[in-house]
Amino acid sequence: MCARRLSYAWVSRIAANASIDVIRKRRDGRVFSLEEPNGAGDETLGSNVTACQDNPEERFARREMRKLMADAVTQLAPDLRQACLLRDVLEYSTQEVAERLGISAMAVRLRLFRGHRRLREKLNIALQPAKQRQARAAAAVETARHGEECKREQRIPLAAFAECACGD
Repeated sequence: MCARRLSYAWVSRIAANASIDVIRKRRDGRVFSLEEPNGAGDETLGSNVTACQDNPEERFARREMRKLMADAVTQLAPDLRQACLLRDVLEYSTQEVAERLGISAMAVRLRLFRGHRRLREKLNIALQPAKQRQARAAAAVETARHGEECKREQRIPLAAFAECACGD
């Protein structure tokens, strides 16, 4: 049993070294510096390389956006949600979505249009700053109040016309 383990270790080490040799031969000994000029002005090979990790603010913003999107998707009607998830998330073609849901391709496009519109509306509302939301709510209340006043003003002249029509 020990001899078998030793031979296994020995063969695996030979395979690893052979793999390393193949990789080294492919490189042909060429090593590039990221600070080496690219040949196009002041650009270097490393000037187009981006950092692997984003800063914490970008990560947080992306996480919050994913939460908002997930909440908005869960609030969609089930038929719209199914169409959007199959087409946008799972990347099925329109025809594949139609076959899966047992509807026409035109119905899929209509559901996608409606679903995307509702998502856009929900996300626009969620992404508005709080002050804008408050101002919009106040404007809606003011509009409703103004509408009631206009209705009262319209009733008065109509009542006057009714009196004239009666001949009084």
